[in-house]
Amino acid sequence: MRAAALAALALGLSAAPAAAQTCGATAGVPAFAPGSVPVTDEQVSAYLAQVDAASTRVETGVAGASVQGRPLPYAIVSAPRNLDHLGAIAARARASRRGRSHAAGGPAIVWLAANVHGNEPSGTDADLQLLSELARSSSCELLDRLVVVFLPLQNPDGRAAGTRVNANGFDLNRDWFAATQPETNVKLALLERYPPVAFADQHEEAGGSFFFPPDTDPVHHEVPAAALRAMSDTIAPALRHAFGQAGVSYMTGTGYDLFFMGYGDSATTTLFGAAGMTFEKGMDAPFDERVAEHHLAAQTLLQTVAAHRHELLRAWDRTWRQARAEGAHGRLEPNASGARVTRARIYAYAWRADAAAQDAAHLAERLRAVGVRVSRLRRAVTVRFHAYGTSGTSRRQLPAGTWLVTLAQTQKHWVEAMLGENPYASVPYFYDVASWSNPLLMGLDGGAIRSRLPRGTLTPGSAPTAPEGPPFAGDSEGAAEVAMHLLAQGSRLARVPRAGTYVAAGDGVEMRAPRVALLDEGPATASFAWARWLLEQRYGLPVDLVGSADLERLASGDYSAFVVPDGAFPPPSAAGLAALQSWVRNGGTYIGFRGAGIELAQSAGITTATASPAADPQMPGVSLGVALDPDDPVAWGERTSGFVFAGGDPVLHPSGGTVVARYPSGSAFFAGGYAEGTAALHGTAAALDEPTGAGRTVLFAFDPVFRGYVEGTERLVANALLAPPTGRAVTRSRTAASAGARRFASSRRSPRRR
Repeated sequence: MRAAALAALALGLSAAPAAAQTCGATAGVPAFAPGSVPVTDEQVSAYLAQVDAASTRVETGVAGASVQGRPLPYAIVSAPRNLDHLGAIAARARASRRGRSHAAGGPAIVWLAANVHGNEPSGTDADLQLLSELARSSSCELLDRLVVVFLPLQNPDGRAAGTRVNANGFDLNRDWFAATQPETNVKLALLERYPPVAFADQHEEAGGSFFFPPDTDPVHHEVPAAALRAMSDTIAPALRHAFGQAGVSYMTGTGYDLFFMGYGDSATTTLFGAAGMTFEKGMDAPFDERVAEHHLAAQTLLQTVAAHRHELLRAWDRTWRQARAEGAHGRLEPNASGARVTRARIYAYAWRADAAAQDAAHLAERLRAVGVRVSRLRRAVTVRFHAYGTSGTSRRQLPAGTWLVTLAQTQKHWVEAMLGENPYASVPYFYDVASWSNPLLMGLDGGAIRSRLPRGTLTPGSAPTAPEGPPFAGDSEGAAEVAMHLLAQGSRLARVPRAGTYVAAGDGVEMRAPRVALLDEGPATASFAWARWLLEQRYGLPVDLVGSADLERLASGDYSAFVVPDGAFPPPSAAGLAALQSWVRNGGTYIGFRGAGIELAQSAGITTATASPAADPQMPGVSLGVALDPDDPVAWGERTSGFVFAGGDPVLHPSGGTVVARYPSGSAFFAGGYAEGTAALHGTAAALDEPTGAGRTVLFAFDPVFRGYVEGTERLVANALLAPPTGRAVTRSRTAASAGARRFASSRRSPRRR
């Protein structure tokens, strides 16, 4: 059997003893032999505890907990003398990453991470086998040179359920940069503590072969060159040799990009300078074969890094200093072909702190959490500035307090990948999305600084605290969360039209705590999972699930809003459609996402809009500029322009109501990433608010809750949930609200008179 042959292949773990006195005892360490079925979460934790108790080469811990409270255990394996000084070794690596020390000369930190997709289990069992061998080997030659971090359960809830996604329904291998999920956050914290020179993310795919890098284009231009060389010149040749010697088929250099920063390989390469790799074994092979080949790849990786430790660490050290020097000169890295991505010099990125303040602060904290130096302007400065979503550069004065991230820092690669307007794809091939610019996703007012900053203008600054009560600005996702929680607690809250400011009841249009139904048709779609997470976990709303066969329940549930995510569902009955129409006409708010949301609204006769399929599929996921109408309640608090995240969406043509978000035409059309065939969108509606009797139908042509990382349009969903009913009563309340808004503005002016 091939698995048995691979297990017997001698690759050095049982080499003759070397410096036995430093190696520690091996007696009592339990062996791990993979079986024909995957081990359970509980068996993983139990085995790690047994090895830790018996071996002086192994330290274990728990990085944190999953959505359902399951542990994410880890094991650190090295020679006992390295473990005795583990804190100093890790501190030295962290200092190197910040440009303050050198890691070369010490052991290299290597990570093996498995099971980020819960239904791809073989990497976990392979890692336990390798851990057993390292703990029981008669030699510490390998472990003298390495500190190996095993994270065998990246997605314990998914492994327990046999699902790709976590318990919230999120794909954790799309969540790395945004870290919306607890599993991602604890993993990033552990990586910050033990930054690797190499990282392997162990997966399974269709077919029967095995994939390892190098990857194919597009490769993000800011992926460090040293990491690419480590993979292509050092690690990949060793893997090809090992797999060839074992007679195992493999693929390399095809099918996988190193582009999107939501992946484990792209994120660890760009953020930590690691040789970040995806290992994929075909699911069609028997389980023991999958385990054996993952074991072979992981073992080869460890041996290769150990053999080339000094040169890899020296290159890793240089990466950080080179990044800081590039940033100081405003230079971006070329793409993989060597072509320049832009002639512009970019010295920093900035975004307003006084608009969408809670979201602006959230972006600052997201960056700080992974080691990026984030500052604020001590005083107003005038710079050459390129605003997001525009063309050209102009001189602009940035006010004191503006959030600012300079590229003259060791995390320059990650800064550009997160804050750049365009990731500059080198070829039109995408395994996933084509852009992820955080300020665009969050709908922030900012851009690139294209001139050097005067000295003494930056201060560390601090983020504003979340408001505890009114009045507070209503222009951010964070503010919407506060408002939802206040309403749930029974607080009376109102809003000032257009400005969107949350004020005390009596001074604006009074809000009501949303009572939400969510269309549920199992198995859950991704859009459903994202919507439920937003409603329940970010907004803290009680959500009732209603199937397409049970739409009559809307009339008896006292619901204020019915949210229909994208996906496929059985057509409702005529009685169900009639019930839905009646519920909306009597004051309910229908909120529909993308194709499914639009189609159900059309079937129920609650919209006059039409939709056509996307004219061209070459829009894999990009931020598009839109014009917004803050006079409509769905856009209260917004600026007159913003961004939506779109990808092959239907084209929405309204014939009534208010176009809340509209794609511009001609040269004004903006795409923050690779997009072709966008002409069909020009001048069409991205979001529509259409009165229907006493209620309203709110349609989004795109998915406004995409992966939980689009705060800029999630707050439009919040506005729709809080929007007052339409009709004559609302007109009277708007008149009263105008007077309330004048009173609020007057009260805000009075301190200046003092």
